[in-house]
Amino acid sequence: MQGLLKRSVRNILRIPARSILLGLLIFVVSFLTMMGFAIESGTKTSIMNIRKSLGNDVRLSVNFRELMRRYQLISGKMLKSLELTQQSIC
Repeated sequence: MQGLLKRSVRNILRIPARSILLGLLIFVVSFLTMMGFAIESGTKTSIMNIRKSLGNDVRLSVNFRELMRRYQLISGKMLKSLELTQQSIC
């Protein structure tokens, strides 16, 4: 066990620039990972708070006049295209 520790310390001291770069790399990756977890947690919390503040009321309404107008418009176009198709066949 002592041999392992001696070799590891000797390797760190032998090339300090590489050790510093590896340490910085590990720090940056772990920092970004923790920031990602924090953002995810904050997002979930804010979504839950918004849902609670809005409440559970849902209102569904249908504009029947607009629905009927669109239906008539679409059915009129379909009739015209059907008439054109029948004329081109004959």
